[in-house]
Amino acid sequence: MSPSGARRHLGVLLRYDLKYGLTSPRGLLFVVFYALVWSWILWKLAKGAAEVVRNPEASLFLSYFLDDSLMRLFRERAPTLAGYFVVAVTLTPLFAMIGGCDQTATDLGTKHLRFLIPRVGRQEIYLARFLGAIVLVCASQIAVGGAATLITLFVDRGEPGHVLLFGAQAILLVTAYSIPFVAFMAFMTASMASAGLAALVGIGGYCLFIILVYMLKGQWSGAEIFGYLMPSGLKASILQPDIGRALLALLGVIPYTLAFFALGWQVFKTRDA
Repeated sequence: MSPSGARRHLGVLLRYDLKYGLTSPRGLLFVVFYALVWSWILWKLAKGAAEVVRNPEASLFLSYFLDDSLMRLFRERAPTLAGYFVVAVTLTPLFAMIGGCDQTATDLGTKHLRFLIPRVGRQEIYLARFLGAIVLVCASQIAVGGAATLITLFVDRGEPGHVLLFGAQAILLVTAYSIPFVAFMAFMTASMASAGLAALVGIGGYCLFIILVYMLKGQWSGAEIFGYLMPSGLKASILQPDIGRALLALLGVIPYTLAFFALGWQVFKTRDA
C-alpha cells in the first residue's frame, strides 16, 4: 500500500474512532464520569479550597503530609492552580487508563478485526485506535486545565501573566503525562479481548504495583528505583515549581510511551483476528 493510501486509511479510521469514542456507551461513561469528578473539584477550587495553604497554621499542618517540593509549589505559584495541578497529576493514571481501555479490545472480542484487516491493515488499525484514545483523553485534560486557569484568575487575583504561564505549563505536563498511560492501555487492550477486563487488569495491576513499591520503600530505601518501571515514577519531578526540571521530566514520558506502544503492537500483530 502506498504511503498516501495508508495515511488516507488512517485518517478515516481516526475520524471513525473519535466519533465512536464520543457516542459509544464506554466513551460516554468516560466523559460523564470525568466531567462529574472534575466539576466537583473545580467547584471546590472556585470556593477557595486551595487558599487555605496560605494560612500559616494550615501550612504548618500540611507540611507534615506534603514534601518540600509540593509546599514550594503552593507557596510560589497561585494556590488554586497549584491545587488543580496536584490533583490532576494524581488522577491522570486513572482517567487515562479508563479513557484508553477500549482501543483494540472490542475489535478483537467481536471479531470485527476480520472485516477491517483486508481493507486497511493491522498497523493502521492499531495506530488509529491509539491516536483516538490520546485525542479523547488529552482533549478532556486540556479543557479542565483551561477551566482551572480561568477560575484561578478570578479566585487568586494574582498577576495574570504568571497565572497564564503556569496554567500553560500545568496543562502541557498533565496532557503529556497522560500519554504513556494510554500507551500502557494499548498493550492491555491488545492482550485482552474485553475492554472491561483490560480496564480491570490495567487499573488493578497499577494500584497493586504502587502498593508494592510503597511497601518495599518502607523496608529498603533503594526500592524507590522500582517506581520508575511505570510512568508514575516521574510524578515527583513533574510536581515541583522549577520549570526546567519539570520540562526535563516531560522528556521522560517518551521512552515509556514507545515501550508500551511497541509491546502492544507486538501482541496485536500476532493476535488471531
